[in-house]
Amino acid sequence: MLSLVLARQDVSLPLVSWNDRNITVADITQLYTRKKNNPELLHQTAQLEALL
Repeated sequence: MLSLVLARQDVSLPLVSWNDRNITVADITQLYTRKKNNPELLHQTAQLEALL
């Protein structure tokens, strides 16, 4: 199992999925927190198998 190690904190998280669209957790968070809509990012995120 691959792990992601956060540089600023000594925390190891297991990598549970990878996407070919290069959508990050930060991108998905922006969909929830930003007032400005990003329809292209929303469409790409809706296609992610991990979120279905």
